Amino acid sequence: MKTHLQRKSSIVQTVISGSFIVVVGAGAGFWVARAGAPSGTLISILKYATVLLGVVWAFSMIVYNKLSDLTELPGIDYKQHRGLESAIQLRLQWFWFRAGLLGIAGLVTNLPMFLQDGGITPGPRAFAVATGSLVLALFLLRRVWAELEDIRELRSEVKELERREQQRTNQIQSLKDGVAEWEPDSKLGGLGKKAETTNGSDDVK
Repeated sequence: MKTHLQRKSSIVQTVISGSFIVVVGAGAGFWVARAGAPSGTLISILKYATVLLGVVWAFSMIVYNKLSDLTELPGIDYKQHRGLESAIQLRLQWFWFRAGLLGIAGLVTNLPMFLQDGGITPGPRAFAVATGSLVLALFLLRRVWAELEDIRELRSEVKELERREQQRTNQIQSLKDGVAEWEPDSKLGGLGKKAETTNGSDDVK
């Protein structure tokens, strides 16, 4: 229950911070366009800036592939596997949500170019929407980097578990080898024979 509430709180914080950043970016685009910046220059900047969307998409695919491979790690038990599976399913759902947002952001970022190609002069509002969507793409890129860091930490924890298990196996094996190499002590054997001799003499009496 506590984990669910923490996750919900994290999602709300992400939405609020992302919305604030998008509004700031849109306001900056509106102000620059209204200040008299050449629309052709702004359109070119936005067009080439859409390469960032491709970067975000590429990193998202890396995260997708790494998430798919996490449950194949040999150093996790069945309980950890179940926990990983549920967490991965949730993250993959966010991946497809992010993929849809990136597709929409790519189209909206080029809105001024589409208007210009259609013979319509793009106004400050069009540039505001375009820059807002571009900032949204950058925000998504930050989230992708955070997920990559989470995956790195998880892999590090699994490696630590593997090393501990290997150390435990080595210790058990060394104990077994020590038992196998044990040799009987002649002094102990002599005590045993002496005790048997004493018992035998008592029986004769």
